[in-house]
Amino acid sequence: MPIRYPENLALREMRNFKIEEFACRCCSKVKMQPEFLSAIDDLRDDHGYPIIINSGYRCNLHNGRVFGSPKSQHLLGRAADIKVKDLIWHVRSRLVRLVKNNKIWTGIGFGPKNLHIDIRDGKRVMWEYDEKGRVIKDA
Repeated sequence: MPIRYPENLALREMRNFKIEEFACRCCSKVKMQPEFLSAIDDLRDDHGYPIIINSGYRCNLHNGRVFGSPKSQHLLGRAADIKVKDLIWHVRSRLVRLVKNNKIWTGIGFGPKNLHIDIRDGKRVMWEYDEKGRVIKDA
């Protein structure tokens, strides 16, 4: 299925990512918010290592299939699940520090292989989740 680009084609002009990396795995739509894409592009610059996007935008159908929250920031194009290649400890640790030290990231979920980041409205929330995506405790 071809990628369905957002109305604002300028979003395709990121330094470190291709917009296709954020496409819904179900419908191939890309409805990411520009401020999120700018922030994650900056995060990649600051990190200095490749960041892999596991999940970006999700349509309602795909969000249901992965048991995502009905209020998931993925539905709004304001979140991504990311990881670093090969889960090298010091590289992942650096990424976590950068995310925690930047106030733009207001939702941070720590998984065994992934890191969820989002730019939700309101105060920062952090949590841990297991390999199936179930929240196991607030961080």
